[in-house]
Amino acid sequence: GYLGNLTKGLVEKLAKKQGEMKTVIRNEEIGYHSIVPRLANEPDMRIRRELDDEHAKLEEELDEIRLEKWRITHDVYREFGYSSYVEGCRSVSGVDYDRLKSDLTTFLDKTRDAYVESFDIFCYERLGYPLSETKKCDMSYLMRGESWDSLFQREGMAQRASAFLGDLGMPIE
Repeated sequence: GYLGNLTKGLVEKLAKKQGEMKTVIRNEEIGYHSIVPRLANEPDMRIRRELDDEHAKLEEELDEIRLEKWRITHDVYREFGYSSYVEGCRSVSGVDYDRLKSDLTTFLDKTRDAYVESFDIFCYERLGYPLSETKKCDMSYLMRGESWDSLFQREGMAQRASAFLGDLGMPIE
């Protein structure tokens, strides 16, 4: 809560700026918050890459605000006697990050070849080009899963979501 109070103004400034940001792609104005969904739904690789390039420019504009928030965060952790943010997180969470890194590295080493081979086939089937030619902006389109769209029809979605959340004890009212 303490840290949240110190950075609340920056979080609000970031949200406000994001809400105001727009870019133009092929004569169409697109708001900041619409870019990522567009990437997930854009079948044309060239347009995805244009969108991604423009998104990166907007993200750079936001980095100054994010950097200030991180400076405050790191200062607070040092204020509380930790040598770094990571050390503070380690102390608070009890996670041994060095062991986690070692375990994950071992897992990645053991599964890399099978993963890359399978994902390469998936990229060819879905995109028409290999994993080696994909960019970050291709991933959301690649993983979009539009084959499930028929299971999530727009009509009645609010009622289904309300019933689902209600069953979990979280009525949306």
